[in-house]
Amino acid sequence: MAAFALDDEGTRTTGRPKRCTMGSVKAGQHLAAILAIGALVAVASGCGQPSGGPAAPDGGDEDAGCVPTSTSPVCTAGRCTHVLASCQTQPFSIAVDSTSVYWTSNNDYGAVAKVALDGRPVTTLASGGAFGIALDATSVYWACGDSVMKVALGGGTVTTLASGQSGSYGIAVDSTSVYWTNVGTLSNNFTDGSVMQVALGGGIVTTLASGQGVPSGIAVDSTSVYWTTGDGVMKVALGGGSVTTIASGQNGPVRIVVDSTSVYWTNEGTPFTYADGTVMKVALGGGAVTTLASGQISPYGIAVDSTSIYWTSLSSCPSDGDGACVGLIKKLPLNGGDVTTLASGQLSPIGITVDSTSVYWTSQDCPTDGDYCAGTVMSVTPK
Repeated sequence: MAAFALDDEGTRTTGRPKRCTMGSVKAGQHLAAILAIGALVAVASGCGQPSGGPAAPDGGDEDAGCVPTSTSPVCTAGRCTHVLASCQTQPFSIAVDSTSVYWTSNNDYGAVAKVALDGRPVTTLASGGAFGIALDATSVYWACGDSVMKVALGGGTVTTLASGQSGSYGIAVDSTSVYWTNVGTLSNNFTDGSVMQVALGGGIVTTLASGQGVPSGIAVDSTSVYWTTGDGVMKVALGGGSVTTIASGQNGPVRIVVDSTSVYWTNEGTPFTYADGTVMKVALGGGAVTTLASGQISPYGIAVDSTSIYWTSLSSCPSDGDGACVGLIKKLPLNGGDVTTLASGQLSPIGITVDSTSVYWTSQDCPTDGDYCAGTVMSVTPK
């Protein structure tokens, strides 16, 4: 455990660490949490320890005061919201396949876990805090600060694909390789971030791009790797080569996704109000950048399907900075148009993903005293 922790604003503090560490999420503090990873690589030292299987009743924090939430769907105006897992320790990134939802927890006491699409049981695949998550047909992959790991979808032996990383954060996979971002090191003021690649089975780790300023979100298609930096969106060929800037002058870009024609990302907005966040789009090869949604409060997670863009954002936060922010799950058509709110009243929503029928997200819900995190994994149907 590190000798210091992060307070609720993502600032280094001394003394007794809270359970909600590794970058607690408040309005507009996502980038602060990303920056903190470089200073807290050692916090993830427990990352990737295999688990014995099913988790405690709902995964986890009942002993700290969390009461599990009913998993029965609640339906309003033709949409049903479903708590798939409750009492989770700061759930963060999320992914889905045909049977289960998977997530990481960016907390010292967290885990890589999964739950069936209809909720319960929660199964812990690996213990320890982690950040980005990705799936293929056989395995779950995650980044946890100093390492990149994988385990079979059903659990089992955890494999380290890369170690000694400088703040591994975002992660993506294709049919041959795993790609991730390293946010960089505090000693170099986070100007030494990198984009990395290794074969699905491990082996030689390749640097695709270096000297990046706080790279965080990452996505991949059949030809290129795309990522966000502190103020831009970049790409490089799968095999490496010259790095191309496809969008510059961005206002805090964080998460990123791609489809067959375009790149989409969230800009969390201007410190310290973060009320001018945006959802953005540009062609895969660059060109004119389009603002799809503006006036968003600290938008973060983003997902895409064949018709729409989906994202998490906030609607209000406690004036004193303590407690969870209230947030929203939103969508709009790929080419812009009216924004639809799919779910409201969510407590610090952050990660998001979609399948053919539903939207899934993580809500962190760290209470005021910081003694535990009563996070949830949620879905809404239809999307």
